[in-house]
Amino acid sequence: MDELKSVNTRITDLVTGLMKADSNGVTPFQSLMRAESLRSAPGNNASVLLAKFVAVGGNNITKRNIFHTSIKFSGGAVTEFFLMDKTGSIAKSGVVSCYGGQFGEGDLEALSAPPKPDICTTENKAAEKEKVNKEPEAK
Repeated sequence: MDELKSVNTRITDLVTGLMKADSNGVTPFQSLMRAESLRSAPGNNASVLLAKFVAVGGNNITKRNIFHTSIKFSGGAVTEFFLMDKTGSIAKSGVVSCYGGQFGEGDLEALSAPPKPDICTTENKAAEKEKVNKEPEAK
């Protein structure tokens, strides 16, 4: 009977450990399930995309005088990402920064339109790493 209690205690400890979330709210069990689903994905083109916001911000600009008050809004975001293939190699990574420009209170309808593609810039970290690691060509 003591042996069964010992086994039961070890199983309970294992389950508790697998279900305890880390500082990001992810449990080891979730990580194992994601790894298994990536490993068993059909074909060789399975990938994982990890992205996070680095900074997000906005601003209100209010101008007042005797006759008129105007309000303008602006804002932007910076995100970073990397794409891993099935083997764990990084296929692509970078930083994307977007700034929407200033909008006045009369321009609020423009905010509901799809964003213009030129408001975002991308820095490709993988390409920069390749440039740094390339040896100079022999002359």
